[in-house]
Amino acid sequence: MSVDGADGSVGAEREWTRSVAAEQGHGRTLRADVRQWLLSVGSDEGRIDDVLLVLSELFSNAVRATVGQANVSVTVTRQAGSPDEVTVAVANVGEPFDLSTLSPPAPEREGGRGLAIASSLGSVRVLRHAKRTVVECALAGPIS
Repeated sequence: MSVDGADGSVGAEREWTRSVAAEQGHGRTLRADVRQWLLSVGSDEGRIDDVLLVLSELFSNAVRATVGQANVSVTVTRQAGSPDEVTVAVANVGEPFDLSTLSPPAPEREGGRGLAIASSLGSVRVLRHAKRTVVECALAGPIS
């Protein structure tokens, strides 16, 4: 498994970032590394669980949507002065999409609930930046 960014942290207290090959197998390592970082900076266990769920869903979506052999970038940012206000951003080379045009999946469908799950835990938005699609989820307020 090839992972860019040795320790994954940028400004250790505020931001964690990593870029990995667009492969589902990297999800487990990303979750473990983000959990370790959030614990080291004093985040609440409940918030950590929420962040890891959002990270899993957004990363999985990005891997499926990535075009070619490109990497997926993950950034987790803590808001200054509030360790439990966290934003998860996942970027990939893929087609942009409009959240407002997405339909809920049919009940019998196995997948397709990742953005709905993320939206239930935070505020989701889709951005386009330098030919990359970035999906951000800002988690704030009461911890689930």
